[in-house]
Amino acid sequence: MAKEQIETYFNADPQELTGSVSFEAIIKGNDTGHNRMLFRLFTKGGLIKLKEVRSVKGADSVYYFEITRKGKPFVLKETVSEDGYPFFVVKTFDYYVSPVSSIRYSPDRKEAAALFDLAIRNLTPFGALAADPNHKMALIAFFQHRDNEWKFQRIEINIDALDLPALPAG
Repeated sequence: MAKEQIETYFNADPQELTGSVSFEAIIKGNDTGHNRMLFRLFTKGGLIKLKEVRSVKGADSVYYFEITRKGKPFVLKETVSEDGYPFFVVKTFDYYVSPVSSIRYSPDRKEAAALFDLAIRNLTPFGALAADPNHKMALIAFFQHRDNEWKFQRIEINIDALDLPALPAG
């Protein structure tokens, strides 16, 4: 009962079950951050390639990249960023609803919370390079018992299942 209603919720908006990564298709100068790491992986995987390098006197060079033929089928969105640079959103994987691991009921049994995970499957070439295939998203689905049936209410992140570092004392 719970899993079917949860799947119905996600099937109403399939984008909820799609993992993606977004990036500006440029690297400015000595960028050592997230974009450079992604670009190194995606270039080695043949998904993007260097399109051109623009040098401005007295400023860092700007490296422009483009999506290759191999990467094109996984582009979900291609726009221009606020700074005027090419911006891509690419599909990395699909999530699927894993079986409900437990259900907790309110004392009056009029409300219930079903614990479940979204797990990864169908890695794209981008996902194979940038995603952890063992990653799971812990969620809770809430239900109310009305008119002799359980009715889906909402889904929230299961904060208790997150592996968060302890806060410092003090």
